[in-house]
Formats: sequence, structure tokens, C-alpha cells
Amino acid sequence: MVAVLLYCFCGVYFNTVMQWYVQKRSMVFSTLPLKYNFTKKDLELFTTLPDIGFDFFDWIGIQDSYAFSLGTHLPDYMVFGLNYFTIARFILTPLGATIQRRWSFNLGTLFFFRGISIVATMLPNPMQHCTTKALDYDVWEGAWRILAGELVTCADVLFSGHTVNACLVGLIWHTYSHKVGVRLFRAKCDPIGAVCCLGRPVTNEVGRLVRATTEKYLMWIWVIVTFFVIIATRFHYTIDVIIGLWMCVLLWKLYHYYLYSLYMNRENYFDIAMQWFEKDSEEFNVEQEIARQAIGSIRRRSMHGVQEIRSRTEEGEPV
Repeated sequence: MVAVLLYCFCGVYFNTVMQWYVQKRSMVFSTLPLKYNFTKKDLELFTTLPDIGFDFFDWIGIQDSYAFSLGTHLPDYMVFGLNYFTIARFILTPLGATIQRRWSFNLGTLFFFRGISIVATMLPNPMQHCTTKALDYDVWEGAWRILAGELVTCADVLFSGHTVNACLVGLIWHTYSHKVGVRLFRAKCDPIGAVCCLGRPVTNEVGRLVRATTEKYLMWIWVIVTFFVIIATRFHYTIDVIIGLWMCVLLWKLYHYYLYSLYMNRENYFDIAMQWFEKDSEEFNVEQEIARQAIGSIRRRSMHGVQEIRSRTEEGEPV
């Protein structure tokens, strides 16, 4: 657990260092308007790229709403609420350590990718009133203050870190909330399933999820509303949210699928490290044993077939 928390911290801190760096590089977006005496309309066109999400929310009049006036605060509140609620829900359950370990690993990896993404191609910040004092400090102190939430930056756009945080929480609820190891009550509370699914089980015979439950629906609604709020308040462009969502889902799925193939190559150092990383996960060990027995049976049948072909060839029989 200590190793994965350290890994997560390094990934997030690398991202904040890159945030400070792109903030320094983005000074061109503020110096050119002053140099050429941009009007307010010119400034809006120069600093905000055309975005279909912005057009939609402007069309429905969201810019005049209370939510829009909250600006950066509303996405923060929604993401913080998702994270705190998820920690409170899972941390003390038998699967709490496993969930925290996988959550931290994926979060650290995604923010490491984000640190590369925001500096590779810079986009102008769509939130025109965003201001920052990050450049009043050197890169290392500034990164620490950004990490602590004391400072914000205005140039880390592509892709959205808030989307990554919200999506990871949704995936955690989707993947684990139905499992016995995190059940809070003996009785099942699933009114949506009772009405819509007519008693259909949540999992199949081998424990795979086949339908969503009430709490999964509710959490995904919260997550999707968070995505819309991020765009509506012009906290990020629509493409920032889409790419953040794709990255998060693909990495989460890749991580879990990869876990079930680790036994196939024990000579790979990364596989050995991941086996050590997951060795305390009871869920992982059970599914590993099932998969190991299945692949062993396939290999035994294959070897038997090869030996039979060889014997027929040696005896001159047609294969």
C-alpha cells in the first residue's frame, strides 16, 4: 500500500510540475491582447476555441444561471463530494484496501499521462476570468502549493483532471459496489433492479456483472452531471472531458484484464511486480486460480494432441 501511494503521489506531483511549466509557457495568451489592444470581443475569440458544448449551454442560457456564476467552485465541489463519499463507502469494507490500491495506481498513472498531455499541445483556457499566482514561486514550491490546493493554474487544459477523478469514482462503484466484500447490509436495497429487471441477478454464474444496480445508476448520474457542469462552467473544453473519459475507462479496463493474464508469463519483471502488488487481494487470487486451472486444462489437451500427431507421424500414419 505504501508503494502504490508513493507511486500515486509521484504521478500527481509530476502533473503539478507540468501545470506550473505550461502556465509559464501560456503567457503569450495574455501578452498579445495587451500588445495589440484587443477589444473584449477580440479577447473572447482569441482565448476561447469554438466548442460545441459551449454553444449548446449558451443556447439554453446556462451562462445566466447561478451554477455558471460559481465558476471553478462548482466542479470542485462535485468532484470532492464524489471522492469523499466513495472513501466513506468503501474504505472500511473487506475490499477497501484492494479498491484503494487500484484507485491510487490508476490515478497516479492517469495524472502522469496528463502531465505529458497538457505540455505537448497547449490550448487557450476557456475560462477567461481565471487568474493565478503560481508564477510568483519557483517550479518546485509552486507545484507543492498547487498540489495542496493553495494555488490554481489556468493553462492545464487537455485533458481534464476533474473528469478523470469523477470517472474513476464511477468505475469503482460500477466494478465493486455489488460485491459481497463491500456489502453494508444483509438485505439488498435495489428498487430500480426490482422494477426494471424482474429479479434478474446482478452477476452470472462466474461472478461477472450482467446488470447495474440502483446505487450504480445513482453514482453514474452524479458523474455524468459533473461532466456537464465542467463544460457548462467553461472549466474545460468538451474535448478535454471526452479524452479524459476515454483515458480513464480504457486504463481501468486494461488494468483489470491484465490482472487475469499475469500467470501466463512469470518471467516478465513487470508481471512479477504486479503479482506482488496484488498478492493480498482475495478477489484476484480466486479468479487467478480459476483462470490458471482453465488454461492448464487447455495446455494439457494441446500437449496431448501434439504427442498424438508425433506418434502418428513416426508410425507413418496419415495425420
